[in-house]
Amino acid sequence: MKFAIAALLATTSAIRITADFQGKGCVDPNFAAEGFKAMDTNNSGSLSYDEIKVGVEELAKDQGHVITADEWKWIEETGEKIDSKTPGKVDEEEFWFFANALFEHLDLCNFAREHEPRN
Repeated sequence: MKFAIAALLATTSAIRITADFQGKGCVDPNFAAEGFKAMDTNNSGSLSYDEIKVGVEELAKDQGHVITADEWKWIEETGEKIDSKTPGKVDEEEFWFFANALFEHLDLCNFAREHEPRN
């Protein structure tokens, strides 16, 4: 019973988070897709948590930022809420939601906008 309740809460949180970014957010889907492809080092078509961690660390390093323990906790909790389809295998859509949440949380939207495609 506890597992069922936990699963329901996790699904509800994921729906709320994904609904928050549906059709908005500061990370362009193409920019997120580029990041996804770069982080998918084993070409599996999904990202492991380890692949995402390496990508987040590289992003932070590029920005001259060291991720705090509180930020890692937020990243892990948020990632787990978003990664609801197949836990441990983040697909491109889940990654886009995660990237938006991360960039918003770390105040990196200006960086994302600099990398938007220009028409």
